[in-house]
Amino acid sequence: MFEIIIDTREQNPFIFTSSKIKDIHHEKLDSGDYTIKGFEDKLFIERKQSVAEFYNNVSEKRFWDEIERSQTYKYRYIIFEFSASDVEMFPYGSGLPKNVISKLKISSAYLMKCIAKIQVKFDIHVIFGGNRDNSIYLITNIMKEISQLES
Repeated sequence: MFEIIIDTREQNPFIFTSSKIKDIHHEKLDSGDYTIKGFEDKLFIERKQSVAEFYNNVSEKRFWDEIERSQTYKYRYIIFEFSASDVEMFPYGSGLPKNVISKLKISSAYLMKCIAKIQVKFDIHVIFGGNRDNSIYLITNIMKEISQLES
């Protein structure tokens, strides 16, 4: 059994229901959106709800600073609540208004390049959950495995 910490700034946080979870806390995290109690300096999990959110983040220095800070963590993950094909199709299907799409400066190819950079340069596991429920399931199991490994 383990306890989850959700960053207080996380909007629309995951709802965890696994019987393996002892408790859920909402606390400010220095980096990432989710971790395990007692692993705040070991486990970094960043969540992106949509390709549009990821698109906005990759153009911000703040996002890359957080990715850089994650290097001190033993376990590093980014979970996408969408699929790789959603990235490939970007901006179509992203929910962005047509007037915004016509002004975009970042392509789907650039987003894929950023994902590769995150994986290779920063050694962060990037997981395409496909949807919210799968993402919650995957993250819960990752937390369970890490808590067992570190016990």
